[in-house]
Amino acid sequence: MRENIPYAPDEASWEDTQPSRFPVDLSREEYIRFNLLNLQINGLLRFRKGILAVLGVLAAMNVLVLVLDAMSGFVDPVMVILLLCLLLIGAGYWFGIPAYVRRSSGKAYDNSVASGYSYYGMVTVYPDRIEKECQGEISRIPFGEAVYIEAADQILLMSPRSKAIVLTSRCVTDGDADRVRQAVFAAVAPMRQRLYKRFASTAPRRLPPPEWAEGAAVSNPSEWGGEEEYRVYVNYTPDEYRKMVGDSGKRGFVRLLPLYSGGALICAVLMTLSAGVGAGLLSFLFLLFLSFFSSVLMPRLNVRRMLQAAGQAPTLTVSFREEGLVMTAVSPVPPGYPEESGRRETRYAWSLITRAVENPDSVDIYVGQQSFRLPKRCIGDMEAFRHLVDGHMKKKAAK
Repeated sequence: MRENIPYAPDEASWEDTQPSRFPVDLSREEYIRFNLLNLQINGLLRFRKGILAVLGVLAAMNVLVLVLDAMSGFVDPVMVILLLCLLLIGAGYWFGIPAYVRRSSGKAYDNSVASGYSYYGMVTVYPDRIEKECQGEISRIPFGEAVYIEAADQILLMSPRSKAIVLTSRCVTDGDADRVRQAVFAAVAPMRQRLYKRFASTAPRRLPPPEWAEGAAVSNPSEWGGEEEYRVYVNYTPDEYRKMVGDSGKRGFVRLLPLYSGGALICAVLMTLSAGVGAGLLSFLFLLFLSFFSSVLMPRLNVRRMLQAAGQAPTLTVSFREEGLVMTAVSPVPPGYPEESGRRETRYAWSLITRAVENPDSVDIYVGQQSFRLPKRCIGDMEAFRHLVDGHMKKKAAK
């Protein structure tokens, strides 16, 4: 529940203390905690307590009816099925969804670290924005569009146009947290401030840099020393980009179809028990269509709106190296935003590449369940490219 947290700014004026700059990092458990917190505030678990309370009341009423029926010598099997469905929904909502988020978040963190990414970076707080510089990449969140979330162990600043900036109690001192609050409370609209618990720092001093940042015995893991073996520059056409997003959504829908079908089946059983077979069948089909719409159709509609607003599709440059792939994606940015805010660089070691699939007009390269597409028109020498990728995949399989 949201708490009213009084805040008294420091006596020193903001002009006397800005900008504030301090280091931050993110461990695996903190990354998982961030995703769970985001899900509890903005996602499926936002109304978890209310939903579980309703399910508890329904289950209690169901048990009461079953007890009364048992006392009269008759147990309705329909009520037993209904009770099992309620318990299954409650268990999935209380245990299943958080467990899935923990597992997927941990895997995403491990993959990014294995690719050489470091979450260590420098945060700078300005009167009108907050920035995090990490391995040469700057995430910039203007306070005019920021959502501020404060919990006991984390401070989150989120924006639809930038990566989230996560400040944890392990890394941020009380003084730095106060300067963040001072800037946020002065510039972020109150309706976009969500204060759940007072942030409590456990950092006695600012975070020391990691070993590679000290320039001593260990080098920055993101600096791969191998020579570039091949480079592909992709200037997606609108049709190619829409098709890539649509195909990715279809694969995700098929992968989660058992989960969607199970949930729809439970709801269909409940509707059948209460309103008949026809209502149950309609509810089953409607929920499956809703899942298909959110997984496949909605992303395509969002991409269409984005392309209409930007006038062009994103570009992608992929550098193939001995250690792995260096991908640089450049997305169109709205007027007034710096061009670097639309630039994202991601590194994938060959050990993370699960497969490469050649299609008639493109090549799909998979990293776990995710994929990116390279049109063949952008690959100069297809035979050399095929030999390069096959060679690295065989090396990976031999290890």
